[in-house]
Amino acid sequence: MAKVSVVIPVYNVENYLKECLDSVVNQSMHDIEIICVDDGSTDNSAEILRQYAQNDSRIKLIFQQNSGVGAARNNAFEVVTGDYIMCLDSDDYLVENACEIAFNAINENNADIGIFSNFNLDNGNLVNIYEKWHNKKMEYAKKSGDYSDFQVYVWDKIYRTEFIKNNNLRIPEGLKTAEDVLFSWMCNFKDPKYCTIPKPLYVYRCGRNGSATSKVDSIKNDEIAFKKLYENPDFKNQPLELQLEIINRFCGGSVAYLNKFYGTAHFKQVLPDAYHFTNYLSKLYSEKDLKHLKNYSAIKNFRKRMFVKQIFSVRNSDDKKFKIFTILGIKLKIKRK
Repeated sequence: MAKVSVVIPVYNVENYLKECLDSVVNQSMHDIEIICVDDGSTDNSAEILRQYAQNDSRIKLIFQQNSGVGAARNNAFEVVTGDYIMCLDSDDYLVENACEIAFNAINENNADIGIFSNFNLDNGNLVNIYEKWHNKKMEYAKKSGDYSDFQVYVWDKIYRTEFIKNNNLRIPEGLKTAEDVLFSWMCNFKDPKYCTIPKPLYVYRCGRNGSATSKVDSIKNDEIAFKKLYENPDFKNQPLELQLEIINRFCGGSVAYLNKFYGTAHFKQVLPDAYHFTNYLSKLYSEKDLKHLKNYSAIKNFRKRMFVKQIFSVRNSDDKKFKIFTILGIKLKIKRK
């Protein structure tokens, strides 16, 4: 039995797959298994996987018809034999001692889930922009026992296999976005013991999340994801306060996309999607509870806020060399001292 099982869903990533696989087969911890699930790739990814599997017996291959990243990870979960599981996206890669550090930390703390930080790979540059922010949250989590701020990704964590299997935890399938968010909350509902690992062990490749046009559907897809979460019995058993916190986070994503697309041709689509989401939420919860949520209210008042912003606002220029004042729709640019 391996100490760590590394699960890698693969779909049309021939330009990045070798770097990903090299980072795993060259880990400082040798006692690992590497489970690669090809999700019906149409490029050269499957052949690359076969070549690596021929040279390394630790690599196990699964081939499936295109069913999405959730189904790929779930199929891997069915066959893992390692004590712990780490998830790696096939266009990203691990630092050379990631498995060893993550294993030692979660094992020594007898935890169910270990959380670590990451690097960003942006235009070929390795940027450690999250470490300070991440470590601050880690310190808060250690003191308070509140790990809810980390309920985002599956790839910045190591999981005890027994915890996943005993609780029959699976990645929600059939979603275009937020399947990892839902999985993280579903894990949290099972009251796991967490530990934090204040080191960046993962390298996340920026700029491969799709075009602006594909992201126009993000609010609509987030609503679909929330509906699936709402149907989960564990979610309904949570205190109202926690349910509302999760709703506020989903609405926060909607607010981010409203701001992103404001002033573009796509805004005419995302605003109705955001309103549709809030209307759906108002059928599930009382307006008395929802109106206290910052992001829910931000969506409701978005048009009004943007109108006011067009009349009067103060902001820095993109290069931060000027202050830009908008007064009655007239913009004034003043150089900062």
